[in-house]
Amino acid sequence: MGYGFLLWCSLSLTRLKLAAILACQILVTDPWSIIATFELPLAYGLLWRVAGRGYLNLTILYAALILFRLIWRVNTCIEIEKAEVPQSYSLNLHRPLSDLIRTIARELRKRPPDTVFFTLSPVAWRPYAISSTELRKASTGPTVIPLGCLEIYSVFDLKCELAHSFVRPRSTLLVPACERNGLDLARFARPPAFRNRPGWQTWAISKTEHLIHQNLAQWNLVADLYADRKVGSKYGAFAVSTWIQRSELAKLSVPICISEDIADLARDGILLPVGAACRTFHSRLEPTWLDELRGQMTQAERNPERVTALVARLGSLQHGLQNAGGADPRPASTLFSLLPSIEESAVRNELEIPRDAVLKRPAPNHYAEDVIIPLMRSELDRNSRLIADWKLTDLPTLTTVASGLALSYRTRPGLLLTPEQRKALIPGLLVSFLTIRLLDSGWTISYGEESGLELSSAERTLRPHALISSIMKRDITEEVFLHLVA
Repeated sequence: MGYGFLLWCSLSLTRLKLAAILACQILVTDPWSIIATFELPLAYGLLWRVAGRGYLNLTILYAALILFRLIWRVNTCIEIEKAEVPQSYSLNLHRPLSDLIRTIARELRKRPPDTVFFTLSPVAWRPYAISSTELRKASTGPTVIPLGCLEIYSVFDLKCELAHSFVRPRSTLLVPACERNGLDLARFARPPAFRNRPGWQTWAISKTEHLIHQNLAQWNLVADLYADRKVGSKYGAFAVSTWIQRSELAKLSVPICISEDIADLARDGILLPVGAACRTFHSRLEPTWLDELRGQMTQAERNPERVTALVARLGSLQHGLQNAGGADPRPASTLFSLLPSIEESAVRNELEIPRDAVLKRPAPNHYAEDVIIPLMRSELDRNSRLIADWKLTDLPTLTTVASGLALSYRTRPGLLLTPEQRKALIPGLLVSFLTIRLLDSGWTISYGEESGLELSSAERTLRPHALISSIMKRDITEEVFLHLVA
């Protein structure tokens, strides 16, 4: 109770700070308001002598005028492309999902929604794409489900995510206004907008933009901490901690998979199963990502001032909450009987593929030739300069310099990743290089649901993903690797 009260107080304080920053922002970006500010003392003096207590009235009038100018700027001066509208379905069409959501609403004493939205990704996979995370923050009604996470999540993970969206604090006016004004300030901060501005205004705009982003990050963190504790007290700390880790990695893996795999093939007329493709890509990134998380937690123990938001969320669940049983380990996709048609509708909607365009699902016996090889060749083509001098014998050495390779790794245009996120993609690049080089030298390729990707030559068979992982973990020596691929 005490911890929850502190979180509530922190949210209230952050609201006040965001409101103050919004009030100040217009003073540094609107020349008219700056001029009015310098005229204010003279107007105060004149009105004080004429009207006595008119000072208070003028203060209220001036504050209302500043607010009007701010709202006008938010609604008219920011040019932002509108995101797509997500696919919506009546909740009654999905009985198992409907039962789950109504159970959650009853347990949390919330009103169950009547509509469910389906998106491809939990976060925007390209500029102005749908973000289910942002929709859940701003919406009080619809339930938003990312299709790319349904094979990654268990049913209990999905239950935690829906419960989290029900209890997470919302600010339907203040926070969205700050986010849009942050973009407004970013526009002011770019040339040529800065070219003819005085130095003090340049500094003020940069400082205000920094304060907006800093306090928005604080708001989102505290809101998540508050919801984590609420859900953890109901379903157990361990279950919520597991869901948090899967969801945070999914926010990285799913957008990349959609932009680099699903979108490209869909434009060529091939429809990948969204959930299964994202699960495969997610599992490729998971070992490296977990190692990074362990490093962050170790660093946080040594230096508490360098705690990341994810470590803070996981740490808050370790105190005062009990673990609960009854978790449902089934994949969340088992709740949907019409999942293939829902995925196809969402792909057509977010990629703007016409209804009359044919989308074919790849045949299992041609999956490697129709899907895997084209995607690998596309990745190598994007990074042709990086791999120009590589040889198969260099792979053991390349696995030791992933951080350096990440600096030169090229993703799809418009996909902005941090160095750590790029580093997580390097093992996949090495797998693509190994696979294509062996295919070009006469090896054959096959793919199975259980065995995964396999390469064969004469009496030798190897799995590229497992082989690269073994080299990176030093489970095999360089001599053994060279013998396998010789």
